[in-house]
Amino acid sequence: MATINLGAIKFNWKGAYNSSTTYAVDDVVSSGGNSYVCIQAHSNQAVGNATAYWNIMSSAGSNGTDGTDVGTTITTQGDILYRDGSGLARLGAGTSGYYLKTQGASANPVWSEVSAGSHTKIAEFTSSGTPTYWALDNIFTSTYDFYMIYLTNYLHVDSNLQWYVRLRTGGASGSNDNNSSYRFMVYKNQRTSGTEANSGDGGWDTNHYRIANYDLSDDTNKGSFCQLYISNPYNNDRMTSFIHHALVNQSDMTAVNYTNGACVFNNNTSHTGISFSAQDSSNKIANGNKAFVYGIKY
Repeated sequence: MATINLGAIKFNWKGAYNSSTTYAVDDVVSSGGNSYVCIQAHSNQAVGNATAYWNIMSSAGSNGTDGTDVGTTITTQGDILYRDGSGLARLGAGTSGYYLKTQGASANPVWSEVSAGSHTKIAEFTSSGTPTYWALDNIFTSTYDFYMIYLTNYLHVDSNLQWYVRLRTGGASGSNDNNSSYRFMVYKNQRTSGTEANSGDGGWDTNHYRIANYDLSDDTNKGSFCQLYISNPYNNDRMTSFIHHALVNQSDMTAVNYTNGACVFNNNTSHTGISFSAQDSSNKIANGNKAFVYGIKY
């Protein structure tokens, strides 16, 4: 009975083709991005497709058009790879502040400038745990001039307190701007089953802007929310100004409160974020408050 060497039943990789090398059957070489297997022992017989000495094993594709080497298509940091009408294509990095715009089916994406008056969602935040303050950092940039922040739940852990608002500097690693530059007024309209009461308050050169919040406690079923509008927080050539209005439902549902106010930060400072905290620094913002941040370009 014949003896078969199982170790010989395999292809033998020989590297790049060399015309001075003697090749045996099942030797495999590379040439021009393709690979070839020897089907007849020989020397100095050039590789080729289905010759007497070689059969092709694998064939290189066309670089940059079929996914074999996207590095030849996207060559620069910031490039985006997409498919145009015929194959893979490169969209070079756009101008800083531009956004990627789809033009629908059968059309290529493009970079587009944020147009004046556009209303763009920038970020979304959720308070976690019961923080002493809740920071929304790195949201104000030169891209937008006007911002809207929508607060849902709008709650803290302790009742009969108010929310303090402070601007922040430092980008992603922000810190509160506690300068005594906040000048504000705030009004409360309260309706109970029997009476309606209105009151006003404010501050001058304080270290915060206050948005009223009364006897809420931590109850997400009361539907309280706040809208805060901020003009020019990043541009240090103008003073930052705020307005807000809020619906505040009493925790025991014995009263409904509507609050509104306005504030000017009396200092030309570039701000990159904002924070919310309870009136007393020992008290906490409730878990699960949500903030949605939108930007508008003038």
